[in-house]
Amino acid sequence: MQKSSATRFLSFATGVFIIWLFMFVLSPMLLTHVESASTLATFIEQNDINSGAIYWTDVEITADAELGARSTVTYLPKGK
Repeated sequence: MQKSSATRFLSFATGVFIIWLFMFVLSPMLLTHVESASTLATFIEQNDINSGAIYWTDVEITADAELGARSTVTYLPKGK
């Protein structure tokens, strides 16, 4: 069953509006009202981290975090 053009356009417009709402309304509200989110945003700005990147290879702190995460998974304590 195919949707009509109006229904498809309305679905697309709704999706774009929801993304816009999260990016420009809800996220800034989160930064102003949640202390840990504002702390994270400040840390990202101070260390000049490109938060939109998929993988960060040029930031030393992310390499340390990756090493720690891999070590945690590799060397998990085993039960008896």
